[in-house]
Amino acid sequence: MKYYLLSFLAILYIGFIASCKADLTSMEDLSSEVKQEQATSSQKIGQGPREIKCTGTCEGYDLNEPSGPYWWIECHMTMFNNLYQCKCWYDVTESKCKIEVSGAQLTNNEKTELFAEFNSMAPIIHPYISSKYNSADYALTSVEVEEHNSSKTFAIKYKVLETGETGSILAKLPFDSNGNAGDPIVVDCINRCKLTDNKPANCYEAVDIKTENIECTCEGCSMVIVSDQ
Repeated sequence: MKYYLLSFLAILYIGFIASCKADLTSMEDLSSEVKQEQATSSQKIGQGPREIKCTGTCEGYDLNEPSGPYWWIECHMTMFNNLYQCKCWYDVTESKCKIEVSGAQLTNNEKTELFAEFNSMAPIIHPYISSKYNSADYALTSVEVEEHNSSKTFAIKYKVLETGETGSILAKLPFDSNGNAGDPIVVDCINRCKLTDNKPANCYEAVDIKTENIECTCEGCSMVIVSDQ
């Protein structure tokens, strides 16, 4: 009788252990699925900046010496026909200057759409930079794009070609729950930060990830909200 009782208890114990292992495996599978879903979501929202830039070079020549010698110049993202495009300066015999939109897991259609979204803000960005420096002769040197829950932000750096001055602005394109774009917000942070370790620093634009609001980075900055001019 004692033998049968011990055998019965042993069977119950083995069954309990097997059940625990099954539950643990199930929990691990569920945890793995949750992590996979979180990873997929983070790839969409926080997969790192996407970049819009010009690549390639242009073969140009001195206007006073059209027969040569030839030399290579960098292509620039400039305003042309009311859109930002990659263009060559001066007279050009052969152009290898083109737009490049880089970003993980972006299809060609998504790249085209992203560049179109950026260009939808050109009527606000171009007049502001041109007015600020009294010159339309500038080039966008970098455009980094971040996707958030309800907006996309475009961190734009530029260079005034005549003077070599550089600057930055940040544009935000909000979207509603249906994915429709709203009115863009363009911000320029100007002036200088208060002294830190007796060293002045330029202020610049940043995005609060939680609120998706644009901020200026330090005390002493002034925020300019650019409107459609």
